Amino acid sequence: MTATAQVEFSLPDLLRCAGARIVSERRADCPSCRGRRTISYTADVFNCHHAGCGFRGSATTLARDLGLAKRLSAAERRTSARVRAQAQQAAAWLTAELRARRFALYDAHQALLSIVFGASARFRRDMSDEIAWAGLAYAYPQLDSVRAELSVLEAAPIPDRLILLKQSDSHHKEIIRRAIERGGVKDANGRFVEIEVYCPGVFQV
Repeated sequence: MTATAQVEFSLPDLLRCAGARIVSERRADCPSCRGRRTISYTADVFNCHHAGCGFRGSATTLARDLGLAKRLSAAERRTSARVRAQAQQAAAWLTAELRARRFALYDAHQALLSIVFGASARFRRDMSDEIAWAGLAYAYPQLDSVRAELSVLEAAPIPDRLILLKQSDSHHKEIIRRAIERGGVKDANGRFVEIEVYCPGVFQV
């Protein structure tokens, strides 16, 4: 069998063929070490986390091991290689964009906290300080937006992160608004992740 092959079955189906018992959308019992719920898997790869168990791989490798992978022609292999290269380029672009945006948000978050700390210091001298009140009126809504966007970029499924990066300003604001109203976002496994409060109780008079 060649290294490049076409897989005609989903990974959960392949795991079942290998003797695994699927227990959830992301977990399975291992047919190799008999561990319960020790396999985690996505649409493409799987791995048993039991110590010493080597049952891991991809849909392609598992299909090949089970004799269920279809041998590809030279033209199909070239197409597969081109698609794989495009996917790798897209993944590299997304990683770079996410990294750049997160660092920009970290910087913005720090600058906004500096405004809050500055207002706190001014209020210790004069609670009617208009500059301090104006600073808080600007900083706190911005902090909510920054924290909400960071939550989306760090926890939300990849398609949602792409939407946030690529959409127009109005769509961008709507995504952030919904995250703020809900107090968090759902991750790739459907779990709710609260918007992290980076410095709770930072404003002290």
